[in-house]
Amino acid sequence: MKLAQNKKVWTMIELPEQRGTITVADVLRAEPGPARDPAIKEWCSSVWAAYNTWHNVITALVKTELGVR
Repeated sequence: MKLAQNKKVWTMIELPEQRGTITVADVLRAEPGPARDPAIKEWCSSVWAAYNTWHNVITALVKTELGVR
């Protein structure tokens, strides 16, 4: 939400053709609650891996805009 508070022109990143092996639909098939947590983590890892060529850009943006180290 913090990133949405300031209107900026963000670096455009090229969307990978394959955006991960797990979809949100896969996550939602898991039972809500603690049973879904591993599916969420798997989905996050899958998406992060799909955007591997942009890791430096994304990491720099998070550090700069959110102060995360």
